[in-house]
Amino acid sequence: MICRVNSHGSRNNFSETCAFGTFDTSFLGQTSGEYEATIYYPSISSGACTPPDRARAPYPGIVFAHGFACTKDDYRWTGGYLAAHGYVSILFTTPSRFNPFRAFPQCVEGFSRAIDHLASLDRQAGGLLEGMIDEGRIGVIGHSMGAITSLKAAAEDSRVKAVASLAPGYFRLTSFTNPYLEASKSIMVPTQLIMGSKDIICPPKDARSYYDAIPSVKEMLTINGAFHDLGIWNAGNEPYWFEYIPGYDPSRPEYYRNTTRRYFVSWFNYYLHEYLQFQTYIYGREAWKDFELGVLSDLETKRNYEVIVTDRQCDRIEDAEVTLSRQDSTVLWRAFTNRAGKATFNIVANSANYADTLRLRAVKGKWCAEDIVTFLSDSPLLLTLS
Repeated sequence: MICRVNSHGSRNNFSETCAFGTFDTSFLGQTSGEYEATIYYPSISSGACTPPDRARAPYPGIVFAHGFACTKDDYRWTGGYLAAHGYVSILFTTPSRFNPFRAFPQCVEGFSRAIDHLASLDRQAGGLLEGMIDEGRIGVIGHSMGAITSLKAAAEDSRVKAVASLAPGYFRLTSFTNPYLEASKSIMVPTQLIMGSKDIICPPKDARSYYDAIPSVKEMLTINGAFHDLGIWNAGNEPYWFEYIPGYDPSRPEYYRNTTRRYFVSWFNYYLHEYLQFQTYIYGREAWKDFELGVLSDLETKRNYEVIVTDRQCDRIEDAEVTLSRQDSTVLWRAFTNRAGKATFNIVANSANYADTLRLRAVKGKWCAEDIVTFLSDSPLLLTLS
């Protein structure tokens, strides 16, 4: 299990070759029985139950949930891919697979129980994963059913720090999906939604319901030409009925998979690993280049920008007034820096305005500083009073 991964630099040569180990395990639900699971972790050599790579431990943990009627084994590559990028990931299978009225709530519980399981393994003295998991950096990700339930898990479990929701659907049986929509209104962590433009099972317009409800930092992107699978099933393991979908091209899943995984791993790298260089792949020039080239048919973000105000000696300035204005001087935002010299604002960027330029200005007494900001700007933004 050697995985050549892309995590730094250009999209064609992101990083390095990393090994990952695996082992099968299980955990119990409160009422639903046993969940089968597989854990993938960074390893010093490839294989089952191989010694973990402790050099950079502890690693963030990520829980992945499958789509309806699927199993964890249909998404094996995601576990390995995440482990190769420096995560301890756990994939589980719900005890009930074919009854949606059982599978969906089991999936929500599965996220919480899987986090519990990771924590217990991290604390197990002498265990294979002892000290390997940073319990303060937990992410959740799911596809289809797993995508919808990941949103509810993020709203209900304070241990979750970032979410990637792949092809969530809002079904017309509102009594069934309304609880998940309502839960989305309580999500307070960074949340990414990825859809396919040709998804007829969970169309992007339906997923928009969740995106609009989420109050936190968020991103919604649609991969041009992708179907419900987003290319993320194990290669050659796609459901047989996909060949009957009009326009489905079996030669394209790997292309869609490469795009999907570039976005969700960049999301977790930015918000869990705090690798700032990855913001270009989710918010900056690399992301908007995908939109301009037609890789994405839609892209919208709501993100925070951090402003740091200093003097010429690089000392942080408290109580500096910071304003963000349009070129016509209309003020969009005003705040004062805190003791650390920081202030934060957020911007919604979409296909209509992502290249807009804005004026950022800081004032403290007779001192001031100005800069031009675009939606492609990196954060934090530094202003030096003079």
